[in-house]
Amino acid sequence: MIARIAVVLVAFLAAANAQLGTANFTLVSGAVSPGAGGSLVLTPPTNQDDVGEIIFYNLIVENLVDFTSSQILMNGEIVVAVAPTDTDVDNADYSGIITYGEDDENPSSDVETATVDGVEILQYKDGVTFNGKARISSSFSADDLMGPMEGKTIADFESAMAAGELTAVVRTAAYPKGLLTGDLKATSASNPAAEAIISEKSSASKTVLSIGAGVAALFAF
Repeated sequence: MIARIAVVLVAFLAAANAQLGTANFTLVSGAVSPGAGGSLVLTPPTNQDDVGEIIFYNLIVENLVDFTSSQILMNGEIVVAVAPTDTDVDNADYSGIITYGEDDENPSSDVETATVDGVEILQYKDGVTFNGKARISSSFSADDLMGPMEGKTIADFESAMAAGELTAVVRTAAYPKGLLTGDLKATSASNPAAEAIISEKSSASKTVLSIGAGVAALFAF
């Protein structure tokens, strides 16, 4: 029984450590925000039936003032919202956030619509400040694709990523056009961000198990 549990756990950790793509953020030219940075890591679903249908992701950001939203772009046009999203309000996992904002409330509880580059998106109404590192985890499917990828499939999205056509952007109140940006590159290498998350949870004798699109639960051993 113990051996079987170990095999299942190893298989889960291997899946959690896989990645489809990653973007490492740098400051947009001319932007000033000391200590700001982070990455976007895309991972495949652990359920094989969902492969090609859903992409999970971890948006990892650090030292942001009045963070408003994040998206993935194709040739400068928004193709999918990263944060916040329509399902964000109920299902996103805000693990590791040091400071939510002015009233220390979950940022997903207060969003509004805004128009960015002619596209209507959701954004955090009052901005969210992260005094340290934060991780926002959720997922998207083909139904969430928009702009030049509206009506396309997840396979089409992955092809665009492999072709180097996608970038990720992080916006703040002071930089609505983008504070951080990074090329979203397809990869099958190990995922350092996932390794760090697994290591952190393992040291506390816990692990994060996905139980649905954009939903995470914490289980103690």
